[in-house]
Amino acid sequence: MPLNEQDVFQLALTMLSRRSCSEAEVALQLKRKNVDGATVMAVISRLREYGYLNDAALCDLLLHKYSTSKKYGIRAIVDKLKRRGLPGPVIQNVINSFDYAGELKKAQNLIQKYITAKPVSNYEIQTKVARFLYTKGFSQHTINAILEELPSAGQE
Repeated sequence: MPLNEQDVFQLALTMLSRRSCSEAEVALQLKRKNVDGATVMAVISRLREYGYLNDAALCDLLLHKYSTSKKYGIRAIVDKLKRRGLPGPVIQNVINSFDYAGELKKAQNLIQKYITAKPVSNYEIQTKVARFLYTKGFSQHTINAILEELPSAGQE
């Protein structure tokens, strides 16, 4: 039995009550429930009208969440936002307000545990730090700045 628009709207509200979702995530979940495209678009429009769906606000919220977690650089944050189905222009608007100076400080704090007291070569330390920061999504500019600041960076 096909779902009518009100049932689909209630289904979408149930999804949104569990977790904030982007328009793309809601559409994908509804299509997985075999809801036709016209009904999906009508429900998304209605959710947007009532203020239950707002990709820009969700993007701001997620940027704040990921940037204050002290684990992710800008590349990783952008990747996570894209995986949530947020549109490129919305992501770009939020990224323009990103605190790149904070990213450098965050990277400095993260690498403290990776610089050990064991006698290893400077090259090994730099390689380990660069690889770690890259996997955490920090920009190449930030990684280079950290490598220049390492206490033993110029000695080998």
